[in-house]
Amino acid sequence: ENGVHTCIETSGAVPFEILERMIPVVDLFLYDIKETDEKNHKRYIGISNLLPIENLRKLDNAGAKARLRCPIIPGVNDRPEHFKQLNNLFGSLNHATSIQLMPYHRLGQGKVERFSVADMAEFSTPTDDQILSWKNQINLKYLYSKEE
Repeated sequence: ENGVHTCIETSGAVPFEILERMIPVVDLFLYDIKETDEKNHKRYIGISNLLPIENLRKLDNAGAKARLRCPIIPGVNDRPEHFKQLNNLFGSLNHATSIQLMPYHRLGQGKVERFSVADMAEFSTPTDDQILSWKNQINLKYLYSKEE
Protein backbone atom coordinates (compact mmCIF):
# COMPACT_ATOMS: atom_id res chain seq x y z
CA GLU A 1 0.00 0.00 0.00
CA ASN A 2 2.86 2.37 0.84
CA GLY A 3 5.32 0.94 -1.66
CA VAL A 4 7.38 -0.87 0.98
CA HIS A 5 9.00 -4.08 -0.29
CA THR A 6 8.20 -6.95 2.06
CA CYS A 7 9.83 -10.33 2.45
CA ILE A 8 9.54 -13.09 4.94
CA GLU A 9 12.08 -15.72 5.86
CA THR A 10 10.65 -19.20 6.34
CA SER A 11 11.51 -22.87 6.31
CA GLY A 12 7.95 -23.59 5.16
CA ALA A 13 7.41 -26.12 7.97
CA VAL A 14 3.96 -24.76 8.85
CA PRO A 15 0.43 -25.45 7.63
CA PHE A 16 0.07 -23.92 4.17
CA GLU A 17 -2.87 -21.79 5.31
CA ILE A 18 -0.42 -19.65 7.30
CA LEU A 19 1.76 -18.99 4.24
CA GLU A 20 -1.26 -18.56 2.01
CA ARG A 21 -2.57 -15.68 4.15
CA MET A 22 0.75 -13.87 3.66
CA ILE A 23 0.86 -14.06 -0.15
CA PRO A 24 -1.03 -10.79 -0.76
CA VAL A 25 1.35 -8.75 1.42
CA VAL A 26 4.70 -10.46 0.77
CA ASP A 27 6.79 -9.57 -2.28
CA LEU A 28 9.42 -12.26 -1.76
CA PHE A 29 9.66 -15.40 0.36
CA LEU A 30 13.22 -16.14 1.53
CA TYR A 31 12.70 -19.88 1.60
CA ASP A 32 15.19 -22.16 3.38
CA ILE A 33 15.97 -25.45 1.70
CA LYS A 34 18.36 -27.08 4.13
CA GLU A 35 18.49 -30.61 2.73
CA THR A 36 16.91 -32.28 -0.29
CA ASP A 37 17.39 -35.86 0.92
CA GLU A 38 14.47 -36.99 3.11
CA LYS A 39 16.53 -39.19 5.46
CA ASN A 40 19.22 -36.55 5.93
CA HIS A 41 16.61 -33.86 6.55
CA LYS A 42 15.08 -35.95 9.33
CA ARG A 43 18.52 -36.74 10.72
CA TYR A 44 19.87 -33.19 10.83
CA ILE A 45 16.73 -31.05 11.08
CA GLY A 46 14.52 -33.44 13.01
CA ILE A 47 11.54 -33.32 10.67
CA SER A 48 10.58 -34.46 7.19
CA ASN A 49 11.27 -32.15 4.25
CA LEU A 50 8.02 -33.17 2.52
CA LEU A 51 5.86 -30.37 4.00
CA PRO A 52 8.35 -27.56 3.29
CA ILE A 53 8.81 -28.69 -0.32
CA GLU A 54 5.07 -29.17 -0.80
CA ASN A 55 4.46 -25.68 0.60
CA LEU A 56 7.09 -24.20 -1.70
CA ARG A 57 5.32 -25.74 -4.68
CA LYS A 58 1.96 -24.41 -3.46
CA LEU A 59 3.42 -20.92 -3.09
CA ASP A 60 4.83 -21.18 -6.59
CA ASN A 61 1.47 -22.34 -7.97
CA ALA A 62 -0.11 -19.29 -6.32
CA GLY A 63 2.37 -17.04 -8.15
CA ALA A 64 4.46 -16.10 -5.11
CA LYS A 65 8.12 -15.24 -5.68
CA ALA A 66 10.70 -17.11 -3.64
CA ARG A 67 14.47 -17.10 -3.30
CA LEU A 68 15.73 -20.53 -2.27
CA ARG A 69 18.20 -20.02 0.58
CA CYS A 70 20.41 -23.04 1.04
CA PRO A 71 22.69 -23.33 4.06
CA ILE A 72 25.64 -25.53 3.07
CA ILE A 73 27.72 -27.34 5.69
CA PRO A 74 30.93 -29.19 4.71
CA GLY A 75 30.55 -32.93 5.19
CA VAL A 76 26.80 -32.66 5.83
CA ASN A 77 24.95 -31.45 2.74
CA ASP A 78 27.69 -30.47 0.30
CA ARG A 79 27.09 -33.56 -1.81
CA PRO A 80 26.84 -33.39 -5.61
CA GLU A 81 23.41 -35.08 -5.40
CA HIS A 82 22.13 -32.32 -3.10
CA PHE A 83 23.24 -29.64 -5.57
CA LYS A 84 21.68 -31.60 -8.43
CA GLN A 85 18.38 -31.79 -6.52
CA LEU A 86 18.53 -28.04 -5.77
CA ASN A 87 18.92 -27.39 -9.51
CA ASN A 88 16.01 -29.74 -10.27
CA LEU A 89 13.76 -28.19 -7.63
CA PHE A 90 14.51 -24.65 -8.78
CA GLY A 91 14.05 -25.60 -12.42
CA SER A 92 10.59 -27.00 -11.65
CA LEU A 93 9.36 -23.70 -10.19
CA ASN A 94 7.88 -20.89 -12.27
CA HIS A 95 8.24 -18.00 -9.83
CA ALA A 96 11.45 -18.73 -7.94
CA THR A 97 13.96 -15.92 -8.42
CA SER A 98 17.25 -17.56 -7.48
CA ILE A 99 19.24 -19.97 -5.34
CA GLN A 100 21.31 -18.36 -2.59
CA LEU A 101 24.03 -20.62 -1.21
CA MET A 102 24.77 -19.79 2.41
CA PRO A 103 28.10 -21.31 3.54
CA TYR A 104 28.18 -22.41 7.17
CA HIS A 105 29.65 -19.92 9.64
CA ARG A 106 30.11 -19.99 13.40
CA LEU A 107 28.03 -16.90 14.19
CA GLY A 108 25.33 -19.10 15.72
CA GLN A 109 27.65 -20.56 18.37
CA GLY A 110 26.46 -17.93 20.84
CA LYS A 111 22.93 -19.31 20.52
CA VAL A 112 24.21 -22.78 21.34
CA GLU A 113 25.60 -21.50 24.62
CA ARG A 114 22.68 -19.17 25.38
CA PHE A 115 20.04 -21.87 24.85
CA SER A 116 22.12 -24.65 26.43
CA VAL A 117 22.03 -26.89 23.39
CA ALA A 118 24.78 -29.20 24.58
CA ASP A 119 24.43 -31.78 21.82
CA MET A 120 24.78 -29.25 19.01
CA ALA A 121 27.38 -30.56 16.55
CA GLU A 122 30.44 -28.49 15.78
CA PHE A 123 30.96 -28.08 12.05
CA SER A 124 33.90 -26.74 10.12
CA THR A 125 33.65 -23.57 8.08
CA PRO A 126 34.23 -24.02 4.36
CA THR A 127 37.27 -22.85 2.46
CA ASP A 128 36.99 -20.43 -0.46
CA ASP A 129 37.74 -23.33 -2.81
CA GLN A 130 34.87 -25.37 -1.35
CA ILE A 131 32.46 -22.46 -1.78
CA LEU A 132 33.56 -21.98 -5.39
CA SER A 133 33.07 -25.71 -6.01
CA TRP A 134 29.52 -25.51 -4.62
CA LYS A 135 28.68 -22.51 -6.78
CA ASN A 136 29.99 -24.36 -9.82
CA GLN A 137 27.49 -27.15 -9.14
CA ILE A 138 24.52 -24.78 -9.32
CA ASN A 139 23.24 -23.69 -12.71
CA LEU A 140 24.72 -20.18 -13.10
CA LYS A 141 21.43 -18.63 -14.16
CA TYR A 142 19.88 -19.83 -10.87
CA LEU A 143 22.46 -18.25 -8.56
CA TYR A 144 21.57 -15.21 -6.50
CA SER A 145 23.47 -12.07 -7.33
CA LYS A 146 23.61 -8.87 -5.31
CA GLU A 147 22.02 -6.98 -8.22
CA GLU A 148 18.75 -8.87 -7.75
